[in-house]
Amino acid sequence: TMAMDVVRKSKLSRRSASTWLPLLALVSCTSFLWTARRSWNRRDEAQRRVELGLRHHRVPIADAIVVGNVASPRLERFDSPLAMRRKRDEAIHVLVGVLSSCCDARSRAKRTMARRTWALRALQDARKHDKTHLTVRFVLGQTDAVQARRCLPALTSELDQLQPWWRPVDGGWPFDEAFDARGYAFGDSHDFADASDMLFTVGMDTYNDLPKKTKGLMAYASSYDGITHLLKTDDDCYVRLPQLLQSTVVSRVHAYRKQMEREQAEKVERKEQEEAGGVQGEEAGQDDTNRLEPETRIEKAMDAAYEGMYAGFVENPRGFWPVRDPDSKWYMDPKEMPDNVPHVHYAAGWGYMLSRDAFEIFAKDSQRYDEVPKLAPSWWKAMYWEDVIVALVLHRRGFRVQNTLSFRPAWGACGNSTAVKHADVDAPDIFPGFYAQQVSGLWDKKVIQCNFGVFRPGSYMSWKEWRDGLEGVQKVR
Repeated sequence: TMAMDVVRKSKLSRRSASTWLPLLALVSCTSFLWTARRSWNRRDEAQRRVELGLRHHRVPIADAIVVGNVASPRLERFDSPLAMRRKRDEAIHVLVGVLSSCCDARSRAKRTMARRTWALRALQDARKHDKTHLTVRFVLGQTDAVQARRCLPALTSELDQLQPWWRPVDGGWPFDEAFDARGYAFGDSHDFADASDMLFTVGMDTYNDLPKKTKGLMAYASSYDGITHLLKTDDDCYVRLPQLLQSTVVSRVHAYRKQMEREQAEKVERKEQEEAGGVQGEEAGQDDTNRLEPETRIEKAMDAAYEGMYAGFVENPRGFWPVRDPDSKWYMDPKEMPDNVPHVHYAAGWGYMLSRDAFEIFAKDSQRYDEVPKLAPSWWKAMYWEDVIVALVLHRRGFRVQNTLSFRPAWGACGNSTAVKHADVDAPDIFPGFYAQQVSGLWDKKVIQCNFGVFRPGSYMSWKEWRDGLEGVQKVR
């Protein structure tokens, strides 16, 4: 009708009308569909579903974002390392948990840029190998009802980018061939309409509540069947999957194989000495007790890749001590946190890698400490440094952090072995530059420029001086 009115008012000839009528009809239909889509989105935005707490526990985002609206289920089942060893098929499935803030524009920009740069590239790299799988989840906290109403439209718009209304069968975006929405967001999910890369954890989205988000991530990973490793990182970090696996999983296998070769060489040497009469009595019998068949040696080498891993960059070589400076971001009141806390070395919170036995132990112990406070250590409730609390819990179970230099701090240079780079205040603006140098292969050949600041690469004090001079940035103390 609208098209016919235009034709009648413009007094077009019949020939002109036959030319323009289909075009005007198409414009009218497009306008109707767009209006209908906007109306449907406004009506349905509160019903978009995201995961809360554990795997497959999906609730409407309007409920997930408000603290106290919906209870998260309790984690009941844990896979022991022995069970994992029996059912695994030698495949690596890495869950990348990216801690992010739910309700500010800069955090949304970081998530969007991460999806279009390192996360996209990492999933492309994972698909090149049948035995490598990757899942990315952005871990968000909750807020109050007033703040939730303000940020809900922005979050649902963010979900729209991952759940297009046309539900593509092949997963392709018609306006951006480089971004595979279905393959990126949830390569392991068959319910495309109900999937998301957002994970909400129970608790307020504040700095002091970071341990709750980390506990929630560990519980989620434990409830996710098939996950063998967890990379906990932040939204201001850039991740390179091949280098990550090389510096953590593969290097541990190679190190164990070298250790087995050395032990085998020592046994051969002892055997020769025994035959020459150089070893007698009980020492000669030790050779038989330590002998391993080739299949057993291979199995033990693979176990080194799947168990006992706690790897990251140790920024503080002196280890943890409570900070008593009231002006510091990490100040701890002596009344709440005594000086007798165990002295441990810990991986910096912006990035560390855990094997399944490690994150399951943390999830199980933290759940027990929260439910039965008398079993918890004295520092449990007062400790809000999430990276330290992970190290303390794992330390009680015999884990020690492995300082991994492929995890690069904000002041560190970016060599070709860089696996996780902490961009800090340069994120997310520097991500496209990282991505371009990664895709081109330049990063695999040389050290690249990986910061916007003017300071000496590798010098913490030089970087701190530059950073403290930035306007609107909290100083590092």
